[in-house]
Amino acid sequence: MGLRILVTNDDGYARARDEEPNPEDGDITGTLPNERINWVNSHPVTAARFGLDLFGPMLWSDKPCDLVISGPSWGWNTGYNVWGSGTLNIAQYAAVKRNIPAIAVSAQDAHPHSKGAAAVLYAGLVTKLVEALVEPGKPLLPENVWLSVHFPVLRRPVPKEDDFKWVLARIEGNSEFLCSWKVKSLVDDGTFDNCDLDNLPAEQTVLSRCLNRICISINTDGQRSAPREDQILVKERLNGLLACSRGGQGGYDSRSTSANVDGEHHAEEA
Repeated sequence: MGLRILVTNDDGYARARDEEPNPEDGDITGTLPNERINWVNSHPVTAARFGLDLFGPMLWSDKPCDLVISGPSWGWNTGYNVWGSGTLNIAQYAAVKRNIPAIAVSAQDAHPHSKGAAAVLYAGLVTKLVEALVEPGKPLLPENVWLSVHFPVLRRPVPKEDDFKWVLARIEGNSEFLCSWKVKSLVDDGTFDNCDLDNLPAEQTVLSRCLNRICISINTDGQRSAPREDQILVKERLNGLLACSRGGQGGYDSRSTSANVDGEHHAEEA
């Protein structure tokens, strides 16, 4: 199923791939260095509105946008940071104000000018998430629901896509701003791989304790968790992607040093 996708980013875009888009992958705007990119010098949500109201319809012959992807943000958007995050606010605006499914993507290693292995890895992982959402058909997400996806700090050598586990988390909790240098010992023990909607960990908890876990929080208006019935629908849609559906696969050693691929930040060994 081809999709009309708007990709926007309040940190600038990272050129992850040099090849032209494949028409079979959908009609993508704003992702690659060609005529489908438009630079908007404005606030994050205003830039997204430009893409939805002017730039996108011009390229899509006035057909509506199917999905908004915001990010990757340069740095995590957790705790107090959720309120001032342009990345998250774009996704919330698209889902709540425009009824367009949306995904916000944040990564500690997502430097806005990166052209390296991290950018390519994130592009592949986001593609895998979108494919999981698309496979059951439309609607991709319940009304007024958007996803916040957080990629963990990377270590050397740069992991492969299959080395990661996708887990559910909640946007609320752990208000302290979390930086990569506060990530001490990362443990691959599967503690948060059960996808229990009644006892989801906070995003920061997973990012600071778990090795190679990608957090997905299911959210709605007000930067808060979506109603339980909507979370159930999203969980079922992502059934084949989540760690609780795949068993104990992937991961590196149970305790390890984690590092940024560019060497700018690192996590201390326990």
